[in-house]
Amino acid sequence: MEFSTPRAGKIADLFKNEQIASDIRLGLGVIDTKSDKIESPEDIVKRVEEVLAFLPPERIWLNPDCGFATFESRPMSSMDIIQEKIKSMTAAARMLRAKYQ
Repeated sequence: MEFSTPRAGKIADLFKNEQIASDIRLGLGVIDTKSDKIESPEDIVKRVEEVLAFLPPERIWLNPDCGFATFESRPMSSMDIIQEKIKSMTAAARMLRAKYQ
């Protein structure tokens, strides 16, 4: 689910449905693929920690929002930007594993 930007709404709203809260494995979008701003690992960790209030760590997967799609007229991000964003997401995953495993 895309939660890398405020337009996605509040993460807590997703968990108002008890069935979702009890059954979900969440692929959490933590990388905004429509922006060239590189998310810091610390910002990604903060976003994930919001979800940890509702789900255990083993039920949360880190993902970019909707992948790194392209439009006919231009790619969403350059390969250099994509690479840096993935590095940040990987660093955040390592930080979270160290803290919560």
